[in-house]
Amino acid sequence: MLGLYVGTEVTIGGWIVTYILEYRGGGVSSGYIATGFWGGLAVGRIVLIPLNRKARQLITFPYDLLLSASLIIVFALEFVVWFVPNIIVEAVAVSFMGMFLGPIFPLVMNVAGKVYPLSMLTGACGLIASVGSAGAALFPFVTGALASRYGVKTMQPFVVAMLAACFLLWIPIPKKAEDLPENKKRGIPLEEVQPTDESTRPDEVWNQSATKEA
Repeated sequence: MLGLYVGTEVTIGGWIVTYILEYRGGGVSSGYIATGFWGGLAVGRIVLIPLNRKARQLITFPYDLLLSASLIIVFALEFVVWFVPNIIVEAVAVSFMGMFLGPIFPLVMNVAGKVYPLSMLTGACGLIASVGSAGAALFPFVTGALASRYGVKTMQPFVVAMLAACFLLWIPIPKKAEDLPENKKRGIPLEEVQPTDESTRPDEVWNQSATKEA
């Protein structure tokens, strides 16, 4: 799933200017649209994740709801970029796409921290990040191959397909340790698999143990 996500992110950021130039008659200022996308992505990671945490203190909802909602919003904005032939509207839509794509990578890593045992967590996060990097290399290349044969117009349906695949792959992914099939069969409570209280994070538990030993 993360390979598709990062591939979508890099495809949009890398090909949107070419699309605007060739199919929307954009001028030399079209490059700022890519700047808006990457800037929006940075803002999304800085702003939306803390807002998600604050909102969960007021309203009870699954912590991964932001990820699902973000994918749906980006999916809708992609259709705006595809079907609305207005450069200003598209520039704004692309910036908001970046903003709502921003939180996804950190949230996936957060889910990994809740699912994998501590002994596997470092390797698992490294593997997940590697899959993301592979997606960043593969999917923009595929976009370029399609564009060279059929035109850059193929970018939009390809991005739509990748976003849809991301959402469909996200649904069955376990969101916490007790959702893993082997833990469901054994009936292991979540607290026995992975600490979830922020006051018992692994680094703090280690520090508390070191203090007691000292």
